[in-house]
Amino acid sequence: MVLSDKLFPHDISAEESVIGSLLLDGMSFTKIASFLEPEHFYLEPNKIIFEIARDLFNRQEPINQITIAHELETQEKLEEVGGRAYLAKVVDVVPTSIHIKHYANLVRRTATMRTLINAAENISDIGFDNDPDVETSLSKAEDIIYGIRNDQPSRDFVPLRETLTPFLETSSTDINDGENAPIGSGFKMLDELLGGLQRSDMLVLAARPSVGKSMFALNLAINSAMNDHKVAIYSLEMGREQIATRMLATQARINMHSLRMMRLSTSQENRLIDAIGKLSDLSIFIDDSPIQSVAEMRGKARRLQLEYGLDFIILDYMQLLSNNKGSRETNRAQEVSEISRQVKAMARDLRVPVLAI
Repeated sequence: MVLSDKLFPHDISAEESVIGSLLLDGMSFTKIASFLEPEHFYLEPNKIIFEIARDLFNRQEPINQITIAHELETQEKLEEVGGRAYLAKVVDVVPTSIHIKHYANLVRRTATMRTLINAAENISDIGFDNDPDVETSLSKAEDIIYGIRNDQPSRDFVPLRETLTPFLETSSTDINDGENAPIGSGFKMLDELLGGLQRSDMLVLAARPSVGKSMFALNLAINSAMNDHKVAIYSLEMGREQIATRMLATQARINMHSLRMMRLSTSQENRLIDAIGKLSDLSIFIDDSPIQSVAEMRGKARRLQLEYGLDFIILDYMQLLSNNKGSRETNRAQEVSEISRQVKAMARDLRVPVLAI
């Protein structure tokens, strides 16, 4: 892919303001250390100076015009960045370091824009590869974009009072209505115990094999959908026909064997037709792909959320998920732990409860 002749997004003034602020007040580095890296700078001299400032900070040595110049000289990089004259210039750019976090955010923003441009080129290459498996290509493209999103600055410390303020501004009616409301399970005792299925939560349904975990999860899906919620079911073990059969058997109160063999009485046939009508009206979406990663699931869920809405995800079952990040040295326990972390991140990202079996 050939990019246009446009310059990549950058903000030299913001970069110089960050460096100048550090030279004025070395301790201001603590305000930006959690989200700004040398590679976020566009100009090489600024990148080099920031990296040296970070090294000094990590060694618990002072950061100022003198120590930076000395370190640059020691590494034979002083002339490469423009000499002492450049250090003096950036110090004159800002009168104080008080706004360093704002300058750093500007630098980080333009760095993200440059990353997006590179991502577009990589995604274009995926398209030109013309892989016969479209889902694999889409998954690769989604992983690239998600990697950029996942690399955004993590949250910093927030005073408790800021977290408590919404409780004063929100009535109990607001909490129990709309997009913030928990999802009802349809089981009174369970809802009383959990307060409903809370958005952004990952819940694990665990029990011995063959005791009805999947059937219980399907009942949760039906109950939620009957309350006008949109439910996604990822079934890595059962096919969608088997899921539909189980749902019909439950709703129509028909023995599974009788339903499979279609040996039904007139009353059972009537109940079956009624169950088909009721279930057909529910917003339940089933993905029975037997092999997929959390990244693939997240991409599909995001598309579903944008197109139809999404309130609840059921994953049956988590042990069958693959981990794209796994290596040969990673044992299965570590892999499952990483998968669990990714599923939890998906729940928070989509703001829906995820029930993992």
